[in-house]
Amino acid sequence: MRFRLWISLLIIFFLPARAWAIIPQNYPGIYTHQLAHIFFAIALAVIIVHKIRKAYWRQRGWKHIIVSFMVLLAWNIFAFLGHMEALRMKQEYFINPGTVYKEAVRMQGPALAYVICRMDQVFLVAAMILFYLGVKRIYKEPEKPE
Repeated sequence: MRFRLWISLLIIFFLPARAWAIIPQNYPGIYTHQLAHIFFAIALAVIIVHKIRKAYWRQRGWKHIIVSFMVLLAWNIFAFLGHMEALRMKQEYFINPGTVYKEAVRMQGPALAYVICRMDQVFLVAAMILFYLGVKRIYKEPEKPE
């Protein structure tokens, strides 16, 4: 069984198909996708306000979790703005305008904002690490009963 697993992993890692980093989202579903970003931002804001008002930030691990929600909110805003910029982009800003997947962008004007907003993974990774650290700390150090 392990041999099959290792063979499968080797095939997946050393014989990959072409993987595209940026997937265009210029389809009618983008409006629904953007609404989901708005609702997710509202939900995160409500959770953040609730946790701060109830003084969860004083408990072990919750500081990391609350900060991870704040970073996740920043990621959500950047992703939302990135989608908006993608809809506004003109073909002349791309170096390969005829391709379906636009791999290279000229760094000028609105294209610069587009590229910066497409780097939203930095926020997402930081949020997941902070969330993990918070949950790990809550799990490792349970509160002592009073």
